[in-house]
Amino acid sequence: MAQSTDDEKGLAEGYLSELHQAVSALNPEHFRVKAKLRSVVEFSDKARWQRLGKSDMLDINTELSALIPPNKDENEFAKRFDVLILNYQLALLTRAYSGTDHFITKIVNSASELLKKQNLPEVAAQVPLLKELQAEVFWQAMNVNRLDEVRLALRDLMKFLDKEKQVIIETTFEDTLQRDGVKEQDLIPAFGRLQSYKDRVASYVREHKDHLVIQKLKSNQPITETDIQTLEDILFDGVTVGTKQDYIEHFGDQPLGEFIRSIVGLDVAVAQALFSEFIQAGNLRADQMTFINQIITYLTKNGVIDKAMLFEPPFTDVRVFDDADVSKVIQLIDQVNANAVLEIRKAG
Repeated sequence: MAQSTDDEKGLAEGYLSELHQAVSALNPEHFRVKAKLRSVVEFSDKARWQRLGKSDMLDINTELSALIPPNKDENEFAKRFDVLILNYQLALLTRAYSGTDHFITKIVNSASELLKKQNLPEVAAQVPLLKELQAEVFWQAMNVNRLDEVRLALRDLMKFLDKEKQVIIETTFEDTLQRDGVKEQDLIPAFGRLQSYKDRVASYVREHKDHLVIQKLKSNQPITETDIQTLEDILFDGVTVGTKQDYIEHFGDQPLGEFIRSIVGLDVAVAQALFSEFIQAGNLRADQMTFINQIITYLTKNGVIDKAMLFEPPFTDVRVFDDADVSKVIQLIDQVNANAVLEIRKAG
């Protein structure tokens, strides 16, 4: 057990060093970096990474992760394999063993496909490992350090997968020019007609995300009757994007505010503040923090969350709270959802 702990510590130090280097390399003159400069300067200090707390992990995830530019020289399939392994390692560290089966299945399937390509020298060099991955006994003694060895050995082979499945598409265009010459076409109206109603509404909302009422929804502020009227006047004028009847036909009785929140999401800082008191008072373990972070991430992307989802994967993979704490989390979610509910008034 001590050796396993030492291995995990060495792996953690490697990851921390890599993260520190990525933050230190950020250009402080870039406008996106300037907006988060306090956090960037703080975590450019290597010693800062040696005293991370639970709130620090949340700050790094929300403040810094989006600033790190992707390595355009790396193969996309290699990066996806990195993410797969890293998620598996996280599941092991948080003891969320019920959620590891799909990780194993994906890795084994990739290994099986690679074994069909042993004519490639790079693949041939890893055949012993690829065969090991097919055996159940290999996975029974799995740990985060061994997983990283698998990642490093196989990530550059992922580029050889799926190429046989790519479909070649041939397209033939027929010349439809009129006899009296070329006829000019107005492409913008044509594009507007091709856009679906949902796309038109979503595009309009994103383009006007700084509107006062939309900002209220994004920042989880209560909505007034005047706000409701303003939204309906904008979105149901019959010209800009459509009518109230169009909305009802496409989205039924989904509250308008809930729909708009699903497009713009919930502000990250607001979502963090919502759960900050719960996090500080709870003395949470790593797996519990993972659960809360999943909720915060979901809310920032989708705006609202169905409480029933808390009892389904991926949330159940790490849900380790007692009933009292679960009730507190549900109350917080109820507060967020309630501020997004804007019932569409019936035409009278």
